[in-house]
Amino acid sequence: MGKKSFLFISPHLDDAVFSCGGYIGKLCALGHPVMVLTLFSGSPAGKLSLLARALHVDWNLPKDAAAIRREEDKQALGALGAEALHAGFLDCIYRRDRMSGKPVYSRLGQILRQESVEETQLIEEVAEYLGDVLQEGRYQHTFAPLGLGGHVDHLITHAAARLAQSKCPRTRFFFYEDLPYAISDAPGDERTRGMRSFSCIRRDGSAQKCAAMNQYVSQVKSPHYSGGIDIAAIARYGMDFKNKPGALTERVWYSIH
Repeated sequence: MGKKSFLFISPHLDDAVFSCGGYIGKLCALGHPVMVLTLFSGSPAGKLSLLARALHVDWNLPKDAAAIRREEDKQALGALGAEALHAGFLDCIYRRDRMSGKPVYSRLGQILRQESVEETQLIEEVAEYLGDVLQEGRYQHTFAPLGLGGHVDHLITHAAARLAQSKCPRTRFFFYEDLPYAISDAPGDERTRGMRSFSCIRRDGSAQKCAAMNQYVSQVKSPHYSGGIDIAAIARYGMDFKNKPGALTERVWYSIH
């Protein structure tokens, strides 16, 4: 019998590595096939919104930033030994209302720290897509984000994964805590009710995960992008659980029903 296969569902082109890079690297080292599916990875067409243009300036990327970020993702996953699959749905900063053509989100305040999302049609489309991928790929274990931090794309991914879960009884679903959001937004009882957690501990995982995270050049904190993601903080968060140099801990939840 072959090794069990794993699917990690990532909202954006970095989330799975930031959140589960140590675990992904460990599974790959043990010989398990690992696929990282990034949902909101498509290239936008037409004029960009003011919000999208502003973020592109921050990232120092051209109009088709998604194309460059897809290459970053391939490099990061290659460093861990995993494969990349890019679904091509549009990131929230690129999405437009299907009737009016206006941006669905015009400012960051509409994207972060949200409790719910009104894009029900998109959730259903993503769930249908995930169902097809799971049926074709025969993944025994699937990991999706909890939706910590309230980013709308993370909430959509979580909701779609829950819908797909109900239609794919042969696949066991797990939910990882979203990093870096979990650093300041720990999983609460409401979000994890009826679930138990386990920790993936990799004693030598910090260096490999940091190397993978560093491949997302446009997104991580640097002298040229002070507002970027602080991967040192993510590494410290993972190491603080065991307080052992180099040891990395990442937490995952699963349903007990």
